[in-house]
Amino acid sequence: NVRIGGENNNELYIASQLETNLKMHGFGGLRSKVPPKPPNSAWFHNTIPEQAMACAIQKVLQTINPPPEEIQQQIISNNSSGGGMRGINLEDYETLQIIGAKMIRIQNGKWTALEASEFFKYNFPCAKYIINTRSDIDSQVVSQLWERR
Repeated sequence: NVRIGGENNNELYIASQLETNLKMHGFGGLRSKVPPKPPNSAWFHNTIPEQAMACAIQKVLQTINPPPEEIQQQIISNNSSGGGMRGINLEDYETLQIIGAKMIRIQNGKWTALEASEFFKYNFPCAKYIINTRSDIDSQVVSQLWERR
């Protein structure tokens, strides 16, 4: 089953800022392999493992692209019945889904196309991408201007 949501105003760029913040040296080098700061230090953290944010970033995509309303109602009914009824469980349902999103504004934000592609490759390692281009340049320009209206 495939679930592809519509335009999301570049929400994954905003989510990428969480990871960027963790990678910044100024945030205490939380991903470094150097010995951690003393436990009584204000910046004390254990080393954050590589791709620790990947599940959280993937959850952002699931959140901005929820299941159809009828599925959500079945999940709510199942949860409120105390488990007595055999219904849909959200985790089981999501496991069967291929989730995607339309992101025509991915170039917005303070990242380059290369940085965006690296972010997606890193956080969605099993992803498949559909790239749609237009041969009608005039139509493309009108589409890009639409967001400024």
